[in-house]
Amino acid sequence: MSFQVLVLCTGNICRSPAGELLLQHSLGDSVTVRSAGTHALVGNPIEPQMAALLPADIDTDGFAARQLGVRMLRDADLILPMTRSHREVALQEYPAALKRTFTFVEFARLLRLPELTATAASPAEFLAEAVPMAAALRAGVRGTDPRADDVSDPYRRGDEAFRTAYADIHRATRAIADAAGISRPA
Repeated sequence: MSFQVLVLCTGNICRSPAGELLLQHSLGDSVTVRSAGTHALVGNPIEPQMAALLPADIDTDGFAARQLGVRMLRDADLILPMTRSHREVALQEYPAALKRTFTFVEFARLLRLPELTATAASPAEFLAEAVPMAAALRAGVRGTDPRADDVSDPYRRGDEAFRTAYADIHRATRAIADAAGISRPA
């Protein structure tokens, strides 16, 4: 079974590449993770400040920013925008993706709920089971400040902003991998 994840941010040079690379590293080969930007700096590499925060065994060479397209949204089994505004852009482009589109942090938070009972032999099978469960649970979850589900944009905001964004992405990636039963470090 194959499973495709699409991670989104604005320029596709900071947050979404970090999310793509960390998730791919954590979830392994049964899942394909890609990223794109709503206003991508097409062809640009990952920002050096973000690349420096990634584990040494994650290769960023060859990464090039891509512009979000409808086909990417249609083909993805799970869409993980970094913010609610990116989610809105994705859903304006392709409304049929609603039940498989969550912010990166929101999806990780929903996977921690005891009501989400997906279990599977591989990360791809787990995610295939978990996405519809998370969509069903999302409507019933209250009391969380929606802004807490956003990963702030560090672009041109200095090293501390990059460290904060990376920490949010890393924490969410770890939660997703843990829920999928993966013990590989990210």
